[in-house]
Amino acid sequence: MQNVETAYEYFFSHPEEEGEYRAVILNYLSEIYLEGYGDDRRAEAYAREALLLLEDLAIPREKSVSLRLLSTIHLTRGEWVKAEETALSALSADASEPANTLALYNILAKACAHLGKASQAAEYIDKQQALQSLWSNKNYQSAIREMEVKYETAKKEHEIAQQQHTISRANLHRRLLATFAGVLLLGMAVLFLVWRWTVQKRRLAEHHIKELKQQQQLVAVQAVLDGEIQERIRIARDLHDSLGSILAGTKLNLQEMKKVSQIADGHSWRGTLPCRPLST
Repeated sequence: MQNVETAYEYFFSHPEEEGEYRAVILNYLSEIYLEGYGDDRRAEAYAREALLLLEDLAIPREKSVSLRLLSTIHLTRGEWVKAEETALSALSADASEPANTLALYNILAKACAHLGKASQAAEYIDKQQALQSLWSNKNYQSAIREMEVKYETAKKEHEIAQQQHTISRANLHRRLLATFAGVLLLGMAVLFLVWRWTVQKRRLAEHHIKELKQQQQLVAVQAVLDGEIQERIRIARDLHDSLGSILAGTKLNLQEMKKVSQIADGHSWRGTLPCRPLST
């Protein structure tokens, strides 16, 4: 109710926007005061204001609604003739809206019944029931079509969701495979680097061992050479010492022999002198 009055105040404060929408708001206000508050006088004022506004507008549907509201007001007041006349005017204005037409048939049936027009009242009741049946069938068919549309829409949305889910799963699988492949390649690269580092370390160790062996061999060879040199020096020293003593002894012997020879020559000794053995 408050929203409707707020809307009406807006249209009242903006005269340039008067028209169909203001007439609709007026009809809503009329129906609210009539059905909600039982204030038929204020409801009649809003309905007549809407009807006056609709005189210059080619909107037969809203005009029929305004007349239906006035007919309902006359019916609540017991003004049966005015109710009948106003309802007939509403039907002649527009009968395309099933809900509005059903309400008008109901008003006419009640007004005719109070006026003693039983046959006409029964006729309007039959029209009301026929329209109600047709409208219900149309609503039923419309509801079925709407449900079918909703079902097809839901089905398509489900299929789209399934496709998106499938695509998402496929993308997830691809990402997982790519991640696994990346991890596998990284692991292989790490293993290769570890293997290469191990090989290089082993080669360096082997090279170091080889160098140590070579150094050991060189040390051994050097030791042998040093031993040979020392031995040669010792042998040379021994040879030098023994040879020197031999030469000295020989020299002394020769000197002795020379002296003996000189003595022999000087004294003319007969016989042979014993030779002094050479000292070693």
